[in-house]
Amino acid sequence: RSQDVTIIRFILGFIGLSPLFFLQGETASIYNLAPHIWGIIIGCAIFSTAGGYLLYYHGIKKVSTSTAGFLELFTPVVSIG
Repeated sequence: RSQDVTIIRFILGFIGLSPLFFLQGETASIYNLAPHIWGIIIGCAIFSTAGGYLLYYHGIKKVSTSTAGFLELFTPVVSIG
């Protein structure tokens, strides 16, 4: 299922990037963020990132994987504009 793949990707990304975050040495500053900033961060993580992955995997069911992969190449171009 696409949700399972998305969750596994997020967990593996979190595990892989967590040591870099804690080795940076400035983890105390993240606890001083205002509550609305936390809302923005969580909203970006859920709606932008996870939602994008879920739509991508749902789209693979409708078109071929080669077409989906080709369309994914436009992501950097669209995100700049």
